[in-house]
Amino acid sequence: MRAVWSARALVWVLTRREVAARHAGTAVGVLWPYLQPLLTVAAYYLVFDVVFSMRLGAEAPTHAVGTFLVVGALPWMAFCDAVSRGMNSLIEAGGLLQKTPCHPCCWWRAPCWPAW
Repeated sequence: MRAVWSARALVWVLTRREVAARHAGTAVGVLWPYLQPLLTVAAYYLVFDVVFSMRLGAEAPTHAVGTFLVVGALPWMAFCDAVSRGMNSLIEAGGLLQKTPCHPCCWWRAPCWPAW
């Protein structure tokens, strides 16, 4: 854990660089990660609850189909986005990561961890 803690400056620099690059040139900037899920929720509600008036059965915990879909879709979208962005960040910063000395415990399936 000491090795990971000592590499925190590298993680901080890479995170700042990624956030700045991701939102550079966008109209809403840093607000987009918050607006996108809200717009998705609004679209689900509008389409499934208002336009089609779809309802679940009487024994369902909620009768609105849009709410039911949002409960499953938002965590899945967040997970997919986090994994995708994390992997793309590592790939794009490959040259920098190869030149920066970093303890092997910082990387997944490093030799200091047991093989999965």
